[in-house]
Amino acid sequence: MLLELVHEKLGWPSPDEIRNPSGEGTRIFAGLAQTKIGQAISQYQDAVGAKVGVLLRNPQSADTEAPLAVVVEFNGKVGDKTLRELHRLAWNFSHSPTVVTVEPDLLRVWTCC
Repeated sequence: MLLELVHEKLGWPSPDEIRNPSGEGTRIFAGLAQTKIGQAISQYQDAVGAKVGVLLRNPQSADTEAPLAVVVEFNGKVGDKTLRELHRLAWNFSHSPTVVTVEPDLLRVWTCC
């Protein structure tokens, strides 16, 4: 899994900490992203089963500081229409400056500012 490799090589939080952070405040952002973004993109065929989370400085934090990125893991290749909708939904989401898309063999970082 590409997100696991990013965790190992770049020192990001584990995939589980991105999808389900343990901190009280950070869990709020993850839930909002899963509701607002995850549910909306799940209507696209190439996004079925996508996992949405947030990249945070400290996933165990009780504070509600803005995420560094919204992270969306896809099961396969994603089309332009789905990516455009994801970018629109993530645009400035809770002041998150980026959205990261993870496909089986591709990791992309998009600006949301």
